[in-house]
Amino acid sequence: MKSYRIPAVLTIGAAALFALGCDSSNPDVVATVGDQKLTAEKLGEVIGNSQGPLETDFARTLAEMWVNFQLAGQAAAKNDTITDKKDMDYGLWSFIENAKTTKFGTEIRKTWKPIDTGCDAECLYNKGDMILAARHILISASDGTQPQAGPAVSPEQRAAAEAKAKAVLALATNAATFLVQTAKTEEPGGVERKGELPPFRHVDMVPEFTKGVLATKPGEVNRELVRSAFGYHIIYRYSYEEMKDKVGPQLAQYPMALAESVYTAALDSIAKVKVDKNAPITVRAVARNTLGYVNDNSTLAEYNGGKLTVARLADVLNAFPPQQNVRQQIQQPNVPDSALVGFVKYLVRSQQILKQADSAKIVLDTAELSNLYMGFRSNLTSAWNLMGVDPKGLADSAKSEGDRTKLAGTRVSAYFDKLVKNEASFADIAYPVARTLQKKYKFSINDAGLTKSVEKAKTVRGTADSLKAKQGPPTPGAAPTTPPPAATPPAGGTTPPPPSKP
Repeated sequence: MKSYRIPAVLTIGAAALFALGCDSSNPDVVATVGDQKLTAEKLGEVIGNSQGPLETDFARTLAEMWVNFQLAGQAAAKNDTITDKKDMDYGLWSFIENAKTTKFGTEIRKTWKPIDTGCDAECLYNKGDMILAARHILISASDGTQPQAGPAVSPEQRAAAEAKAKAVLALATNAATFLVQTAKTEEPGGVERKGELPPFRHVDMVPEFTKGVLATKPGEVNRELVRSAFGYHIIYRYSYEEMKDKVGPQLAQYPMALAESVYTAALDSIAKVKVDKNAPITVRAVARNTLGYVNDNSTLAEYNGGKLTVARLADVLNAFPPQQNVRQQIQQPNVPDSALVGFVKYLVRSQQILKQADSAKIVLDTAELSNLYMGFRSNLTSAWNLMGVDPKGLADSAKSEGDRTKLAGTRVSAYFDKLVKNEASFADIAYPVARTLQKKYKFSINDAGLTKSVEKAKTVRGTADSLKAKQGPPTPGAAPTTPPPAATPPAGGTTPPPPSKP
């Protein structure tokens, strides 16, 4: 029932200038770092023997991960511990600018005056402008437009689901009977939660569900079925008394939230943003291959006082924590162009706020920067140790830089082989470290090689599936006849969560 939406962010910074090449002349090679090459044959075997999707995007994720590992190995061979503050600042831009924006937000809020709503907390809750709370029963009948809802059902299946939902609705007449009927919900995990949902904002759910909640009086069950891409919903909207302990603190912030909206509306008015007509197409393309656009300084949006570049968008998308799945959300086919245009406008607003922070002379103090630098170096050192390429160990085994580089490349390759077999811990090279390494050392990722690796993976997967079919079900207690699935580590690095809007 969650909607695919693009979250509002306030992360901004300088455009990246990665040393990214493209060796399209040799489709047998997916990626290159120094003398090390990741072949399409190798990557295809990794993907084919894993449980990952047979898609180019997944191949790209693994290739970028391999590149970051090898770049870290190159740095270790040169005993490059990256202590130069300019290098670290380059990688840490999102941390630094998030912190500056947060500090500026703290200061600017002191100048705002709460807006009188003429409404107490219960009144605000009942209006539902800020926060909603409900239980629901879902009778599944996907229309195929929301990937997480599953494939579309047939007209006959939808009719049967509607009939079932109407029968449930007839029995769920109040809070007590609704609770009994939650045993019939088909939402994953819904029976265990008895249909309970945490408090949510309008944009957190698909529009049909939000409208259904708003149309239901607090403390009552909706009397008309709510149909969404997921199926049919029966909704019980909590009363204020039931939820006041949970939503009270948020409602208390509503007057300041209104003041914030006045502030952001003023920013939008000043900006007079003009978004490129092809922006949605560009945003989707960048989300699919961020590293391919880090040098693209074409204009995505113009506003009074500046412009938002495609390279800047690539930086922002790279900086998001992988667990937020922002890039994946953008690529969903059901995300409307309007949501992507709105995302672009949010990025413009974030640049405006950063300029205001700079004008206000907002900077990080020595202690704040020292903590960031310490975390940066610690992440790199930890990755070296996990991959077996710490500079001292390499120096003990190889005297010349050339020999150390070869040794590091060999060890990283061996580590990668173990990792994809779940025989090694994942060396999470954080985004700031990866960004700095990608600037300092040359690498390439080849689209033709990615395509060929997926073709190879399909062959490997097909052969394995055919073998399993011939062998039949395994004998109880027998050892497995195929290797364990390859690891699917997260793509990218980590960044702090986006700060609250000033």
